[in-house]
Amino acid sequence: MSPESFWSSPSALYVHARLSYRHRNRRPGGGRGGNRHSARGSLALTAIIAKFLTSVATAAPFIGTPPGQVFLAAMSAETLAEALAVVGVTRAELTATARG
Repeated sequence: MSPESFWSSPSALYVHARLSYRHRNRRPGGGRGGNRHSARGSLALTAIIAKFLTSVATAAPFIGTPPGQVFLAAMSAETLAEALAVVGVTRAELTATARG
């Protein structure tokens, strides 16, 4: 999953709502830019983990069945892809902040 598709996915709606502070916390000359980016990445990862745990809890009665195991594997792969996309975006933002 690309970073662009993560940020437009329904699971990121909460993240979009919480990121409005980004524009309020800009400081001339940099300031704490890295903290802002890492906090945003942490918030996004928290939302991804919450979505995964909610899905697993909902499917708990079926996890022991073959279709339930396929579902769990698919959810794990999707969650990992979303998390890696967020890590990539955060890493790129931190690199840009460090250089500029």
